[in-house]
Amino acid sequence: YEPAAGIDRFATGTPPILQVAAVKAAADVVAGVGMSAIRAKSVALTTAMIELADKHLSPLGFEVITPRLADQRGSHVALRHDDAYRISQAMIARHVVPDFRAPDVIRLGLSPLTTRFVDLATATDRIVALVTSGEHLDIPDERGRVT
Repeated sequence: YEPAAGIDRFATGTPPILQVAAVKAAADVVAGVGMSAIRAKSVALTTAMIELADKHLSPLGFEVITPRLADQRGSHVALRHDDAYRISQAMIARHVVPDFRAPDVIRLGLSPLTTRFVDLATATDRIVALVTSGEHLDIPDERGRVT
């Protein structure tokens, strides 16, 4: 075996048909909806989540660190909290799966193709419930390599 020079070394025979079918289906959805509509929903979702966080999570020690200007943010909302790691682990147990970033940031990814506005309210309610109950305090603050 002698690999080809450059990127060609990664080319293989026939691509897996199921993977190609999944990519085609996803591309068809994006093409049918259009990027401007997807971006518009992304902005609407992040704006709504920021408003929910300001109203319901800020009193519990959360700080929204995502830019307030829509053209300066992507499709996620980042929240800072002193106990972010344990809260993020408790969120996972309640079926709200965030992305934790050390030392104190919880990121909520809001996919415009799959996230509904009701999902934002549900997630916010679950976060409020677990923090006000102190449920997260039962989780050790010992971090593995993957969070």
